[in-house]
Amino acid sequence: MNIQNLKVGMRIPNYKTLCNILDIEVRSGNSRISDLKLFGEAVEYNKEGNAFIINAIKVNNIVKKRNSRNTPKHVAYMKLLLLDLLKEDESTKYYSTTTLATTLHLIGANYQQLFNCNRNILSDNTGVSLEALDEFHCSISGAYKSTIKTILKQLEDSGAIIVDKVTMITVEDSKGKKNHMPATNIEKKQMLKIKKECANELGFKLSELYQHHSDYQYRKLLKSRLKEQMNIVYYYKAYEIESLKESLIEEYDLLLQEEMIDKTVLNSIRMFLKNKILEEWNKSNMKRFQGRRNKAFKEFTFGEPKDDIKIRINDDYIEEMQMLCNIFIRDKIAS
Repeated sequence: MNIQNLKVGMRIPNYKTLCNILDIEVRSGNSRISDLKLFGEAVEYNKEGNAFIINAIKVNNIVKKRNSRNTPKHVAYMKLLLLDLLKEDESTKYYSTTTLATTLHLIGANYQQLFNCNRNILSDNTGVSLEALDEFHCSISGAYKSTIKTILKQLEDSGAIIVDKVTMITVEDSKGKKNHMPATNIEKKQMLKIKKECANELGFKLSELYQHHSDYQYRKLLKSRLKEQMNIVYYYKAYEIESLKESLIEEYDLLLQEEMIDKTVLNSIRMFLKNKILEEWNKSNMKRFQGRRNKAFKEFTFGEPKDDIKIRINDDYIEEMQMLCNIFIRDKIAS
């Protein structure tokens, strides 16, 4: 939709003439309503019969959004933030899921406590049950991982980046300097063997550790064994991102137009995006928790409810989930 030829005070006799000026197809029904809504986001106008009277022009141009119907608002802001970071240089980037989630404000620095700290202590500090912590962690973890996949797929589909998933290891040299590199196939097999041995020592299968709140002890033991046997400080899954600066800038500018963001009037585009992400991401999370609660009530039957149902029908459920969002996503101190 090109509005370059519009001027304040212009009188356009009818919709067909308007479409010719905007260089768009003449359409009917819901398609026409959608086009006029988009037009109204860029231009202030009033109608006189069939005529359009242009009162003010808000932006210089407007681009119709691509596949926006089912894309959450926070995804667009996160894509912009990632593009803004990537276009600083063309070097190959390696991001763990956790690092990418933190960078895009899907989780805060405090979120690490959910899998690095003793759960019982964390439960005491936050004032919520272990079951509530598990409910929060499982829901948010699944949501942010899914969101990251969506962001990367959309950027890859647009031609801005190419993404591969790799296993990274961090080793330490004699001077204590940490070096990050993709693991070889031999290293991955040895790591798998050590992981299984550590789980067996704790008396569980790998799949049972989280369920029995033994993941903290397992991670501690695994970290020690990897360092002793392979000099690996830690390992992680990472996204390998390749890009061309020209393609990144092209996609970045197009997204700015789609979201009608004029970065020239902002003190900091990254701070603007951070605030928008936190606002929209919180709405999305609370909507999901409310949906889980509503579903739990529908599934509730007479007799003793299952643990997940019991947590979600608790009177304090929504309040607790919002508090945990504040602590572990917004990095606010619990009061």
